[in-house]
Amino acid sequence: MHKQWIKIGVGGLMAIIFLLINVSASRSVQAATLADGTYSVPTSFVKDANGSASSTPSSAAGYFGSSATVIIKDGHYQATLPITTIGQKYITGTTVNGASALSGASLAFTLTEPATTVPVTFDLTTPMGKMTQSAWMTLDWSGVPAATVPETGSSSSSSSTITANHDSANSNRDDSNSSSTVNSTTSSSSSSSAVTKPTTSTTATTKAATTTSADPLTGWTYEVLQADKNVASAANKFYTHVAQITKSGTGYQVLLTVKYSKTSGMTEHGFTPLTINGQTAQNIHYSTNGDYYVATYTFTIKSLSDLASLINGTVHVTVPTAGVDQTFTVRFKFSHTAGNTTNDAADTATAKPTTSRHGSTTSQTAKIRSSKSRLPQTNETKKSLHLILAGVVGLLGLGSCVIIMKKVW
Repeated sequence: MHKQWIKIGVGGLMAIIFLLINVSASRSVQAATLADGTYSVPTSFVKDANGSASSTPSSAAGYFGSSATVIIKDGHYQATLPITTIGQKYITGTTVNGASALSGASLAFTLTEPATTVPVTFDLTTPMGKMTQSAWMTLDWSGVPAATVPETGSSSSSSSTITANHDSANSNRDDSNSSSTVNSTTSSSSSSSAVTKPTTSTTATTKAATTTSADPLTGWTYEVLQADKNVASAANKFYTHVAQITKSGTGYQVLLTVKYSKTSGMTEHGFTPLTINGQTAQNIHYSTNGDYYVATYTFTIKSLSDLASLINGTVHVTVPTAGVDQTFTVRFKFSHTAGNTTNDAADTATAKPTTSRHGSTTSQTAKIRSSKSRLPQTNETKKSLHLILAGVVGLLGLGSCVIIMKKVW
């Protein structure tokens, strides 16, 4: 009787081990959810909302085609998405799910599951310089047939078929916890061109200092610098660099002129002066000159010596075709060349931070969260643990069986 109970116990243990192995194998088989083949998958883009996909359409959709060609083989999804003519004009780099994806006039990327949303970042060259934007690509897999694979039974030689619903892959998306943050500067400091400071000999400086200009209101020029660096801003190329100064009451009025091409992607009012020298931009006027739009605006100063320091300003730029609609902080460095010395004092002057109507400051930066993680997986880690557990239990069970059988028989 004792031997019989031992045999029953050993048989039960073996049955449990066999069942665990079959369950783990079955779950591994179900990971491949869509049938192999080549498919056209509808795509779209929505805005990023603090690292998650929102429901708001993104202007990035205008950069790409409306469907991706996806080749599915052995649970891998190789996708190709064409870039439109407008997209090719502005896009210089793209990442999909954290991996570089720009390939000529298309995006080429690989997925490990049929995810419905994927994080995307874009490196753009716009009229205001280089920028980085983020969005989410959405994919509609409803037109792709599900895979049909055999399931191994635990105690029968007969087989049955199971159809894996691809939506099950998406139900486990919350298991992904590997995301990172990419800091992207949204101020006008995106330009990296350096400004060369003019140098003069000691003799030339002394001579200029003792020369009196016949008209102190003429000969004023300026550069447009980045918000936090003494190098040229991307906005610098749009300004004419010649300031017109006139006497106004007890102070002076300074007029600045901006010119931008009609083919730049900006509309006539795409460049909007907001503030300068702590004031709202005054006397804003728009006009056209051949192939260019022209915008002029003014601000006031109490004394010409006010121009010896860097002057803060903010401008708003809209480029619809590039999805740009934001405010930039810049600084103006003035110089007087009509017989007076160049205003070198501005090289070391520090401008106080100002706040624009959109809440930007002179050191405005924005953290654009974009996931650089892998695509959320279908519980692959849990499946691996099941297999490991089954293997360990199996080894222990077989070892116990050998020992017991030696003692019994």
